[in-house]
Amino acid sequence: MNIKYVIAHAAWSKGRKQGLSRVLEMVPEAHVLSSRRPEHASTWATRLWDWCAEQDADYVVTLNDDILPHPKLQAIVPAIVEAVGPRLLSMFSHNPFAKTLRAAGHHFYKCYWLTGPIYGASPREFGAMRDWVDAAPRTLIRHINEDNYGIHYAWDRQEPIWTTIPGLATHDTDIPSTLGYDNHPNRNSHVPFAECNADLTEPSYWRIDGEPPYAPNPWMSDGAMAGIRRMIKGNLEVCEMCTLEPAIVKTSNVALGQKCIDGCAKHLTDIRRAAAIKGGQRG
Repeated sequence: MNIKYVIAHAAWSKGRKQGLSRVLEMVPEAHVLSSRRPEHASTWATRLWDWCAEQDADYVVTLNDDILPHPKLQAIVPAIVEAVGPRLLSMFSHNPFAKTLRAAGHHFYKCYWLTGPIYGASPREFGAMRDWVDAAPRTLIRHINEDNYGIHYAWDRQEPIWTTIPGLATHDTDIPSTLGYDNHPNRNSHVPFAECNADLTEPSYWRIDGEPPYAPNPWMSDGAMAGIRRMIKGNLEVCEMCTLEPAIVKTSNVALGQKCIDGCAKHLTDIRRAAAIKGGQRG
């Protein structure tokens, strides 16, 4: 089985050079795609997915440069693909429901949530995700991250993303997050591989009859995903403040929806009122 690995490397960020060296020690043949300066996901993630889509491979796995992969990762991934096929797969048990599902004996769950530390798909699937990004409104794409791209891509197809139990990597939390997520409760796997004694290199561990259980996304509701899908299908620009409603006012710098316009207007009125009261007290 031909499996390619690629590491997204934030070369400009503190600790990432050492993190990259450690990941390469464990996955030495991995390709490295570097960002020399801070870049939005609309730049670095699409470059990453373009590379993945171009590979002559059965499967491609993306890794971040701030993770600690399972020591047997390169033996585990082929076992998973053999068991369930080259599906879009998150390999980081980031959903809090994962603990309960593991206790019930499950080795996968499905969820509308893709997270960046480690995930995989076929080159064809990466190409389809890239096509989705190209077709989506720029007012949405430039204000969300690549995990959101994956979420909305999956929702558009009504195909939840399968996630492994346990996760196949952990975050090195000594390396600062490039997005300010250092203390985020879901930054690390809720079922780390260190807690699993099974032989994950055996396809039998990953074989499943039917579908895995569904776990809801704890921070993005079905209604929010459905609303965004309707806007995309309707070729509507998206409010860049909340990304949850159509934009009705657009300038060269920003596009805003009605609720956010009303909220900004109220906030400005409150500031002016407070300033007037303060000025009157001084008088």
